[in-house]
Amino acid sequence: MNLLYTVDNNFVPQLAANICSVVSNHSGIQDITFHVFSNGITEDNQHLLQEMVAKYNQNLAFYDISNFKDALGFDFDTSGWNEIVLARLLMAHFLPNEIERVIYLDGDTIVLGDIALLWNQDLKGCVVGMVPEPTVGPSRLNDLDLNGCLYHNAGVLLVDLKQWRST
Repeated sequence: MNLLYTVDNNFVPQLAANICSVVSNHSGIQDITFHVFSNGITEDNQHLLQEMVAKYNQNLAFYDISNFKDALGFDFDTSGWNEIVLARLLMAHFLPNEIERVIYLDGDTIVLGDIALLWNQDLKGCVVGMVPEPTVGPSRLNDLDLNGCLYHNAGVLLVDLKQWRST
């Protein structure tokens, strides 16, 4: 099972809490590899996270994506958000080709159940599984000019990377 995060050094404590919540609720049927797109995580913090994940007998892989803006190929305005939030768009670019499916989680998400339940969902031919965001009000929807379309939560995604890469 592959889980992906995009974080910088400021989000290491939240990431650690997320990883603990995942493994604490995991049935253990499948091994987990935590993939971390890193933008400035110090070596000390990487080492601390490696030690923590090793205690749970799981795997952790870091990817230096400090050049991800070049890979995007366009300039962008995040409206005050940290630019790392867009790095999830490049998961197919940075993750190895043999990874065909991944769950993306925001680093500050706490998992309260077995993540394998999400992992095993049938995407029924869809590239991405996600849910509508119920907390977005009408003014935000209007600001985004969604014309009645739903706004979806991008903090928890189930992605068919094989299909993503082929489109």
